[in-house]
Parts: sequence; C-alpha cells; structure tokens
Amino acid sequence: MNSRVEKVDPDFEYFRSTMHLTLIRSLPCCICGAGGVAPAHSRNPAHGHRKDALASDEFTIPLCGKVHLEYDPTGYRAASEAWFIKKVKETAELLRARHMLLAMVELLLIERGVL
Repeated sequence: MNSRVEKVDPDFEYFRSTMHLTLIRSLPCCICGAGGVAPAHSRNPAHGHRKDALASDEFTIPLCGKVHLEYDPTGYRAASEAWFIKKVKETAELLRARHMLLAMVELLLIERGVL
C-alpha cells in the first residue's frame, strides 16, 4: 500500500494513500459510531476538491453509508468548513491514539494548518 504526492493542479499537491484510506475505513463513523465506513473527502476547493478530482486524502473523515447519504445527498456538502476541519482533527487524533496516524498525514495536516 503506497502513498504518493501528485500534482494534478499547478497550485495544489495531492496526497494519495491507499494505506491512509484503509485506516480511515477501520474507524467508526464519526457521526453515529457505526462500522462499515467509507472515507468521505472534503468538498472544499482549498483541500484540492475539483470537478475532476477528489480532495487530497488527508482531508477525509469516516462516514457510514447512511450518514454519508444524509450528509451528502446531492454531491454538495452543506456543512461548514469549520465543522469538516473539526472532524478531520478528531479523525487524526483517533488515529494517533491508536498509533495508526501515518507520519506523512500528520505532517501534511500540520503544514496545511489543520493540526
């Protein structure tokens, strides 16, 4: 399971990590606590979201299918950026407490002003 940084956009470096996404899937839903989650990527362009690209993988939170549908029924997240960043921080802290936070993810979140 590899990690890489890619330059899809000239102004943004994307972090892609199958390992990080696997670790996100191992967590409970950050809203209801259910299992069977999927990584939910930010929809904020500042996090790399584009029409043709998911946000960078460090900007993901664990959401179960039910919550994901309620949270993102039409492809647009109405939740505020502050709420999403709070959930990214909580997810990073949970991974850190389980000794599962990848060093590269922690570094990127620090560099991008999240942690």
